[in-house]
Amino acid sequence: MSTLTKKRALLIASLAVALMMASPVYAIFAKLSTSLTGAAISGVTPSGNASVNQGNYPVIPGLLMIKVSKVNLPDGSVLPVNMSDCPWFGAVAYLKIVDGSASISTSLPSVCQTGRLSSITISTQAGAILLRGGNPWKI
Repeated sequence: MSTLTKKRALLIASLAVALMMASPVYAIFAKLSTSLTGAAISGVTPSGNASVNQGNYPVIPGLLMIKVSKVNLPDGSVLPVNMSDCPWFGAVAYLKIVDGSASISTSLPSVCQTGRLSSITISTQAGAILLRGGNPWKI
């Protein structure tokens, strides 16, 4: 084996060891926020905001916080929350309407990261989109 070949083999082996010892991948965007907007329901326009804190990812999954108001639906209505970066999980959370409002703070699925261009939607049980946000999220 030539000296050049030995050096290449040593370099490749060193890189392989370094990659195996590398720390886990962290979220590119630690904290994101977005406004949630929607169309009027019987003359009342719902609104809200959402934020994701991925600052401790991957040790701790991202924390999703949502607050909505002026939702003109009956008390007890349950609204699924979907994230475009987590489509294989279905709804990542559910909001329950009380007096036209709802809020939640919950962990995202452990392998789910929210990117700046992802979107969030809150729908009715029938599947109609009630509120949406993101794309882009504020950093």
